[in-house]
Amino acid sequence: MKYFIFTFLAISIFFLFFIFNIKDANKNINKRTNQINYVVPDNNENLNIENKNIKISVNIDEKYKKDLDFSKIEHFEFENKVLPSEIHHDVPFTSQAPFRDWGMPYQEACEEAAVLITMRYFDNSGFKDKYDAREALLKIIDWEKQNFGFYKDSSATTTAKIIADFYNYKNVKVSYKITIEKIKKELAEGNLIIIPVAGRNLENPYFTPPGPIYHNLVIVGYNDKKEIFYTNDPGIMSGKDFKYSYENIIKSIADWSYEKKTIDKNRKVMIIVKKNDF
Repeated sequence: MKYFIFTFLAISIFFLFFIFNIKDANKNINKRTNQINYVVPDNNENLNIENKNIKISVNIDEKYKKDLDFSKIEHFEFENKVLPSEIHHDVPFTSQAPFRDWGMPYQEACEEAAVLITMRYFDNSGFKDKYDAREALLKIIDWEKQNFGFYKDSSATTTAKIIADFYNYKNVKVSYKITIEKIKKELAEGNLIIIPVAGRNLENPYFTPPGPIYHNLVIVGYNDKKEIFYTNDPGIMSGKDFKYSYENIIKSIADWSYEKKTIDKNRKVMIIVKKNDF
């Protein structure tokens, strides 16, 4: 009997000790969960979120709010929002040969035409007629000859310089991070994209065979359902809103190499022209 009572007391003491430790552990857990370290990488490109429908709520003690960079948090939230399934900007169009004269210099004026199309969109002027388009193209070509010493076969950085210097329009940048999603994101923000391409890779039946070795065009929208980019392609007369597949555009992007004196298919690049905020 004494042995039984002793055993019962020992088990009871152990049980009470066990219950006390669980409660104490829960207190520590609750205390720790209230101490949240919200860390935002210095470079937002390092954020790799698979689920795009993420919403994060964090209760932050007032005394720590002043130490947070909320601009980065806002950028984080924007980066992960769902993009529209279709964007299509109504961008004015001209061919690089407004009067169907495909001799020089118009044969080599795709870069100038892509720039002209883009800038006439952002200044809301459009094109009055074919004479207006031809005169504007020739002005750009003359400026290039005076400032670069040439106008044919311009790399993406040189083409961007036309926008920045000839038009005095600084809201332009060259990006070498090319994906379908990045292009779509820029278009969703209201920007236009100029891309240099290997022209003979483009699936365009209206090019005179075998097609241009090097070409430039403007991406003006996209459609997820059809998996296409809308483009203004100055290489053909019917180039307004010409459709290319996502895959065809990505595979065709190629910059001009002054060193190789031909296209470099390994150098993927795009020119992002953004709307000025006045």
